[in-house]
Amino acid sequence: RDIADCLKNDPAFTAKILSVANSVFYRGEREIKTARDAVSRIGLKALKHVVYSTAVYNLFSKNERQTGFDREAFWLHSVSVAVSAKLLARRFQCAEDETFTAGLLHDIGKIIIDQASAESAGKGTATKLETIILTDDEALIEGFDPAEVGYRAAKKWSLPASIQKAIAYVRIEDLDFIESSDEQMLVRVIQSSNAFCEDLVSLRNNPHAEFLEAYAARFGMTMDEITEFVEAGRREIADIASLFELKDAEVHRYFDALAVAQKEM
Repeated sequence: RDIADCLKNDPAFTAKILSVANSVFYRGEREIKTARDAVSRIGLKALKHVVYSTAVYNLFSKNERQTGFDREAFWLHSVSVAVSAKLLARRFQCAEDETFTAGLLHDIGKIIIDQASAESAGKGTATKLETIILTDDEALIEGFDPAEVGYRAAKKWSLPASIQKAIAYVRIEDLDFIESSDEQMLVRVIQSSNAFCEDLVSLRNNPHAEFLEAYAARFGMTMDEITEFVEAGRREIADIASLFELKDAEVHRYFDALAVAQKEM
């Protein structure tokens, strides 16, 4: 009840929650018309995913500056990594909610830097980056490491330490310095999910039949399991993207290469 009361203060977000509750995946015998009923139907886990996805989307959707940075593609990639990581979490016994969040925010530093540079270009000073993550004696440095920026943002937002580390070490190969085996596994899952989604995009222009076999071996899956993994990811990514009115073609570009690879095999 308390959560529903908070949600109904944001009409746009309430509309998204109602859309999820009445989607094919959650649809029941009756139509859901209130935020309270929507929360009850989809559950807190699904609600968290929608909340985080909306928050990240809103972080950069308001800036209309035209740059070479494709923000919609960035968000779609972030969601793809989050969904893939959540599906892998089930196999490697990681916390699904935590893994989804880490995947969604793994490259958040890039969008923060882009937003800061957009503001500084208009005002002559860097403001947003400083207020979000930098201390008083630091300034915006061109070429600032996105992983470091993302880590500082996650720390400022009081996200769990494990998620902070997943963001900070997403491109670090040797993780032996991480003492907690659970935290180390979380970072590995995010890294694998990120590589998987990046390779899907690159395969669009250079498909090869060994793709599924390579990732099946990497994830310890059979060919049937990796195929189901991909299809489950496709469905969930499409469901989330539909809430933000992204074209279906934009979602499926991550999976175009798979159809070619499967046909060749």
